[in-house]
Amino acid sequence: MIRTFVLIFTLLLGLALLACRPTQLARSVIVTGASPGTVEISGFVFEPAEITVKAGDTITWTNGDAAAHTVAGKGWGSGNLNRGDKFSHRFDAVGAYDYTCAYHPGMKGKVTVK
Repeated sequence: MIRTFVLIFTLLLGLALLACRPTQLARSVIVTGASPGTVEISGFVFEPAEITVKAGDTITWTNGDAAAHTVAGKGWGSGNLNRGDKFSHRFDAVGAYDYTCAYHPGMKGKVTVK
């Protein structure tokens, strides 16, 4: 009887944890003016997931998670970012730049430069 209860409890707890896991919601931000864009890393997501800037603008990522993350694009990247660490990258060329976290490939983001 106790084994059955423990099994059912464990299954229900596992289902509850799966239902509550963080998901990356697509949110876009268009940056205007002279201030650079910022992306927060929190809950294993980039927030915003998509950001649009002008050529020559700089994006700064800040890791707010306890886990280490990276910002890894094609030909550019941050290296390891511990909690509180920041990484900035200037985007000079018009285009779309996808990036991920090298440690957590489900974390995805996109910078669009116009």
